[in-house]
Amino acid sequence: MSSDQILTFGTDGSCLRNPDGPTGWAYICQDGAYSFGGRPAGTNQIGELMAILTVLRDYRTQPVEIQSDSAYAIGCSSTWKSSWQRAGYVRKTGPIANLAIIREIHQLIDDRGAPVRFVKVKAHLRDETVHPLNVRADELAARGARAAQLSGGNAVESGRWPVGAAATGAPVAPRPSLPLVPAVTAVSARESESSGTGFLF
Repeated sequence: MSSDQILTFGTDGSCLRNPDGPTGWAYICQDGAYSFGGRPAGTNQIGELMAILTVLRDYRTQPVEIQSDSAYAIGCSSTWKSSWQRAGYVRKTGPIANLAIIREIHQLIDDRGAPVRFVKVKAHLRDETVHPLNVRADELAARGARAAQLSGGNAVESGRWPVGAAATGAPVAPRPSLPLVPAVTAVSARESESSGTGFLF
């Protein structure tokens, strides 16, 4: 794969009881690579941000397009980034929630040499012909939240969702679990459709 090829990711977060319930997050790439995680307590917003953060941690040098159904997460990651940084992350209206996650997202964006593009997509879709990556990320994020609920601790898994597996709902041949561990643009899904990104499932 060329180092300048743009990779498209669907991301999503899940909280089984918002706030303070088991929380999960996930991404899935257009090539089927996925990762999801979970923790015993959190919020929907934490899940959405963690999904974006995980993409940026795992793909530090590749140009990426990150699809998210969360206007909040896209705003924190791109729209409000410059003004918050200029103000030293201080707001007259009060502290910025989830600041540690947001600052790491900003740092990873600033440190990378490849562009990041954010695309807002519709939430809670089940029609895989519209935004298939978002549909799959939603399922994986819920899986991460349930895994954290069952274990009572942090959960993480990565693997590859093969071509044709969308009908079965079960990823196969997972890779070993990963530890939890610069242009920026934000556009709508309609604006992104002209890019011609193809999905493999």
